Amino acid sequence: MIFSSEESLLIESKFEKIQLKKGDILLRAQETVYNQYYVQSGCLRTYFIDTIGKEHTLQFAINDWWISDFTAFFTTSSSILNIECIQDATLYKISKKDLDSLFLRIPKLDTFFRKN
Repeated sequence: MIFSSEESLLIESKFEKIQLKKGDILLRAQETVYNQYYVQSGCLRTYFIDTIGKEHTLQFAINDWWISDFTAFFTTSSSILNIECIQDATLYKISKKDLDSLFLRIPKLDTFFRKN
C-alpha cells in the first residue's frame, strides 16, 4: 500500500517506539488493553494461565508481526492474556484512540487493517 508523504508522517506520529528486555512483561491478565504493538525486532509470547495455574502459550510474535490481546483491545476491556518478552525487542505501540483516528483520516488504512 502506498501512502502520501503527509499520510506517512501522520501514521508515524501516532506510534511510540518502546524497548523491552528478555523477561519483561508487556501485558498482564486483568489489565485494560489500550494498545496494540508492532514487533520490529525480537520475540514475544502470548499466554494464559488456567484455573490450576498452568501456562498455555497461544502465540509467538516475531519480526514484522502484531501482538496484543486483540479482543480486549477492540472492546477496551480487561485482558485474559499475558504477553512476555522472550528475546530483547523493539516495538511500536499505538492506542485504539489513535488507530481509530487514523482510520477516519486515512480510509485506505482502515481497509488495509480490516481486510489483511
